[in-house]
Amino acid sequence: MNNSNNDLLPLWYKEGDYPLFPIRQADADMLLFNIVWDVAVSSGYLDFVRSVTIRNFNPINSLKDISCLLIFPGDEPTTKYTLPKLCMPYFVGIYGIDPPVFDDLDDDEYPSLYYCFCPEWAFDGSGEIIYNNEGGGGYDVPSFQNNGAELKQAIRSLLDFLQQHPVEIGSWRERLSLSLQMLDTHANRFHILHNAGLYDIDALWTLLLDAGLAGRELLKVSTQMTHQLHRFTMLAVNTADK
Repeated sequence: MNNSNNDLLPLWYKEGDYPLFPIRQADADMLLFNIVWDVAVSSGYLDFVRSVTIRNFNPINSLKDISCLLIFPGDEPTTKYTLPKLCMPYFVGIYGIDPPVFDDLDDDEYPSLYYCFCPEWAFDGSGEIIYNNEGGGGYDVPSFQNNGAELKQAIRSLLDFLQQHPVEIGSWRERLSLSLQMLDTHANRFHILHNAGLYDIDALWTLLLDAGLAGRELLKVSTQMTHQLHRFTMLAVNTADK
């Protein structure tokens, strides 16, 4: 994407009762930002596949009980993914049942992963996202539990770490403290994710590494924080009303 270092994230969600800290596109995972948007604003499977570009995709029109879900396979706790899906940072999963041609649906049949859309930037520099269909695999539909308490604990641990190591990190302390307040008051989940660093948390880790704070303690708090952010993202995106 042809953006200057000072271009800010163009928000698709409106501000609410809490301020949203500005995020530079240069600091953000723009692929993830756009994928969250693609899934969150779609009204379902058909709306999603009609609005994006997908390679290697021949839709099965008979698919029933369809769900379109954003999955972080390394952070989704109810399913044990195997390679190569486990190596994907995130994908859009289409879950459904392909009914038998002649028989009625078996009462014991449940939706499973039918399509796995793995995103990447187009190679032509257009800034377009291409989804590659990597096939299913029979994984069951995950369940998404509210991990708000766990995310708060991860933020508190990170704030404790930052208090013990008072280095210059811009507005991150304010952002994280505000995110705690937002979680306590059950604010808009997409707003919480914005301020808590879903899209640009790597910029904070870079600041801390540049300050010489590499080590086991930073690895522990950063891993915990990223894990809980991804779980909260799946909750926010996949349980939103479509």
